[in-house]
Amino acid sequence: MKIAAIITKSIGIFAMLFSASQCGGYKLEKKAPMTMDVSCQQYTGGQPGSGGLNIYFVLPDKLEQNVRLDSVYFRGRLAKLSFQDKTKYGSTNSQYLASFPQIKKPDIISSANPADEVGNKPPKAMPKIPFELEKDQCVISYQVDGKTKYYKIDNIKEKEMLIYPSSKPQRGNK
Repeated sequence: MKIAAIITKSIGIFAMLFSASQCGGYKLEKKAPMTMDVSCQQYTGGQPGSGGLNIYFVLPDKLEQNVRLDSVYFRGRLAKLSFQDKTKYGSTNSQYLASFPQIKKPDIISSANPADEVGNKPPKAMPKIPFELEKDQCVISYQVDGKTKYYKIDNIKEKEMLIYPSSKPQRGNK
């Protein structure tokens, strides 16, 4: 009986330590790693399902050598940040971009006959992000000297939707 009590206490202590270490992994920093102007913009293309949302991080200052932006948590999703060459966009500032493509809903068959619905696949659940965020908030993950840190950004500006025109289908070379 004593062994069972010791094992139970050990498991309880281990569980508390493990859960405490998991919460500590997402501690939000109080100071931003650099100044930045953050905005988001939905876009849609000329083809069905070719839309999504981009979030832009414009940096008026150059990043310090030991800081590297990694990814962003935004509107329930996670995306990697990619550096955009400022000369490509005619900008004077560095910019990072994360893209959240539109989630395509699978085609499903609805029928009075259950046998017709056999091929339907259940929808995939979105992975839950570890932060509670409002629609105009995001959390960026970045690294300083190889150590991952997190910072929450409020009041993200949403730009007007960008609508790309539809294009004619490309024909193969003949």
